[in-house]
Amino acid sequence: MSFDEACRLVARWMIENDPTQTLDLSCLQLTHLPVLPENLVRLNFSYNNLTEFPKLPLSVRHIECRYNKIAELECVPAHIDHLNIAENHLAYTPYLLSKHTTLTSTINPVLVRDLSSAHKDYIMDMFYSESLVTTMLHGM
Repeated sequence: MSFDEACRLVARWMIENDPTQTLDLSCLQLTHLPVLPENLVRLNFSYNNLTEFPKLPLSVRHIECRYNKIAELECVPAHIDHLNIAENHLAYTPYLLSKHTTLTSTINPVLVRDLSSAHKDYIMDMFYSESLVTTMLHGM
């Protein structure tokens, strides 16, 4: 039932055809996402049961995915501007994010691992609120 509701919400979003509007798929008990529109910019799939970060259209720039069960961020697009991954099961944050990405990772056992020297310059720009953060920066 929840996946069917998600599909209906995607269809409604596509009919309205306003890429600036957030596609809200939160609170549907989803374990995976339906096929998403290629022109989607803002996506909220918080409060679901996803265990893996989904493959998203390249157009997505703003992602809210709080309160899922995501443990790794292997598929996060590097070009996103905002990622709220709070209250998941992360062991570390990816080092593939753009230096312009705002990353919120509240209450995750976060470990920023093996950052390249290019990323060391802006790691402080990432926002971690009330998070257990351990930073391992080689050569610092």
